[in-house]
Amino acid sequence: MDFVNRTGSPAALLRSAGSGATIYASLITRARYAVTEAGELVSPTPELHLTDLRRDQVKTEYGTFEPDLFLPRTGTDVIVLGRAVSPKPTTQMSVLVKAGPYQVELLLLGERVWTRGAAGELVPGPPAQFTELPITYENAFGGAAKTEYGDLPDANNPVGRGFYLTEAEAAGKPLPRIEDPAARVVQWNDRPAPVGLGPYPLAWGLRLLQVFTVDPESKEPAIHPERGLYDQAHPRLSGRRLDAGEVVTIEGMRPAGPLRMTLPACPFALGVALGDAESWLGLSLEEVLVDLDTSLVDLTYRKSFKYETVRHEKRTTVLLPASQRRPQA
Repeated sequence: MDFVNRTGSPAALLRSAGSGATIYASLITRARYAVTEAGELVSPTPELHLTDLRRDQVKTEYGTFEPDLFLPRTGTDVIVLGRAVSPKPTTQMSVLVKAGPYQVELLLLGERVWTRGAAGELVPGPPAQFTELPITYENAFGGAAKTEYGDLPDANNPVGRGFYLTEAEAAGKPLPRIEDPAARVVQWNDRPAPVGLGPYPLAWGLRLLQVFTVDPESKEPAIHPERGLYDQAHPRLSGRRLDAGEVVTIEGMRPAGPLRMTLPACPFALGVALGDAESWLGLSLEEVLVDLDTSLVDLTYRKSFKYETVRHEKRTTVLLPASQRRPQA
């Protein structure tokens, strides 16, 4: 099948052979916008336009993005890159992300260490003041505890902070600076699930627990891709669908105040021609990526479909701007 991309956005038609003459196809494309302080999505300046999809891993301060793959995600991933910003020094503040069915609140705290209380027990020390804090998994609960055999990483977040195996190890050591306000770290051996807004790796525990199971009788492992194997956002921001017209709200991450933006209609039209038959297919919003450091928003769209190959039949998939879609015959 030929693929023709007549948009200015990067796109790819990925294919996989099925049984017999069946071909499975997955069209993925990505649109980039600049977001204004008022939350309006506009065309970015030419030097900021996207030129390609993610062909390899993309490592950032906030986490690593996996390459764009053939298999779709279970819903719309919401990923936010940036830092908490307070207009004046504070010891704690909140960050809130709301998008359609998603709502995630983070509690941000100043630097703290475990100290001894009046009865000699370990208690969280007072937080220091701060004005900015990157929303990274390094600042969330996790890390690697010390053992006689070497470091033991926390399965859910091996790069974080606050994971200790003994009280002696925890004494004087740091606590996480990003917490779930509903699951605070109160005792040195509390082990809450890490929270964050960046891409969350498949190899970490929260995602593995979703997609891998073990039969209690046979002890045989099983994998369930439909539970989010290919999702990339934190599990609390993946697995549910977002559509055009829904509002994304981000609070606590801009000096100018909260960001509220409305997701636009899909800017693409996808046509598939098999011989003389032509059809137009709708695309689903697969990822909303908001980069507040650069004020850029990337929206990823996908359509998976299948077709039967017929010898000598001309087959073409064309991606057009939505405004150029031809009426259905």
